[in-house]
Amino acid sequence: MSGGQLEVRAVAKGQAPPAVSTNGAGLSWSWAVAAIGAVAYGSLIPFDIDFTQLGSATWFGVRRLAFHATTWEDAVTNLLVYLPVGLALVMCGRCRWRLRLPRIPQALALAFAVSLANECLQAGIHERVASWTDVYLNCTGAMAGAILGVGLLAFARRLWQHLAVFWARGPFSMAAAILTFGLFIYHLAPFDFVSSTPVLQESFLRARWDLTNLRSAAPGQLPFVGMVAQITAAAWFALLAYLGAFAELGRGRTPMAATAMATRNTVINVVLIELLQLFTVSHVFDIAAIALGTLSAGLGAWSAVYLVDRLTGSQWRHSPRHCLPTALLVFLAGGQIAVMLLASFDPQIMASGLSRAAHIRWIPFEGLWRQSMTGAAIDVAASLITYGALTVTLGVILRRARVSAAWVIAALLILLLSLGEEVFDALSLTRAADLTDPIVALISAAVAARVYVGARAILAPATG
Repeated sequence: MSGGQLEVRAVAKGQAPPAVSTNGAGLSWSWAVAAIGAVAYGSLIPFDIDFTQLGSATWFGVRRLAFHATTWEDAVTNLLVYLPVGLALVMCGRCRWRLRLPRIPQALALAFAVSLANECLQAGIHERVASWTDVYLNCTGAMAGAILGVGLLAFARRLWQHLAVFWARGPFSMAAAILTFGLFIYHLAPFDFVSSTPVLQESFLRARWDLTNLRSAAPGQLPFVGMVAQITAAAWFALLAYLGAFAELGRGRTPMAATAMATRNTVINVVLIELLQLFTVSHVFDIAAIALGTLSAGLGAWSAVYLVDRLTGSQWRHSPRHCLPTALLVFLAGGQIAVMLLASFDPQIMASGLSRAAHIRWIPFEGLWRQSMTGAAIDVAASLITYGALTVTLGVILRRARVSAAWVIAALLILLLSLGEEVFDALSLTRAADLTDPIVALISAAVAARVYVGARAILAPATG
């Protein structure tokens, strides 16, 4: 049993944690290499480099660099892109956190070299602008990541103890809190709140105060396609009420009270999100979303209390190692796959033919690169949550069926599901296929499986 597990078990029982070594385990060096490779890949998309503009030596590329004014979105992007480089470099290897302090200037030097090389190559890409401003922002991001890595290693042990104990005592409450935080970020990004009365008046005029939007669809789509998209968005509120109902049952409330409180709390979040969207520029208040979210919340809470809990027995809720995966298993296993495939289906699919293959974006992450930072971040976060939750669900199913290599098979199934969605998109007249989603799905599956296995190993001693 590791020292961290001993401390979690002691804290869970209200005892003083034993004295353990403070040596950090660290990450594999492959994480640092992967971070640098990912940065270089994202910086050079779409790889149409004209080397004749660079000259015969790198120095000519450096001469083409210049200072350029930048927007706040580009500045934040350049800072965040290189933050994992410094973070991974500091956290790799096994040593005390104090001995990692010299790696901060090393991360700065490495980020300068990588950023300078990327900017030199970007000088030959027609769709890119090479700038010394980006180099300085990249170095600042890498240094911030290195400092953050040292801080995490210094305080991560105690922080992990408290999170593990909180998870062991209230897994449903913690899962609901994380999901609530994610829903607010997803529905309010990029947080462009109105700053003047005319803009506020325009926002009120754009608001939809009737329920006609429930049957609306994008141009070229049949009405049911738009309804499927709205149901998919509202399903997250059903999952929130679902988790909240189990949390209320764990506190000893009656089934009726648990259903009512979970529905009420979820509806409050739905209304609050829509009201906040009323005061943003890029979002539109829609009363139909409140109606659909309310209906989904009631259905999610009811299914948790009167369907799943009674069919599976209430004893499983008292095992923190199994309760959340079991609940997600029942809620997500069939419905999520069906909704995802249905949302990708287009009635005009047979009329499009296979000639649509010429419009597929074959370069991974090119679609994200052509979006704004906010749009790309929202798409990636939605994929991580969706495919991650589904991976945990399928992995638990396969493990309980005693299937060998359960997590590998679950990841492959997730990859096949994402590829199936892209096949529908490739044949559709209204959407474009992109190889980014299958790769993000595979990464999400790997991360979710690793986090679940690691958390289960930590929580096992703490919960007996």
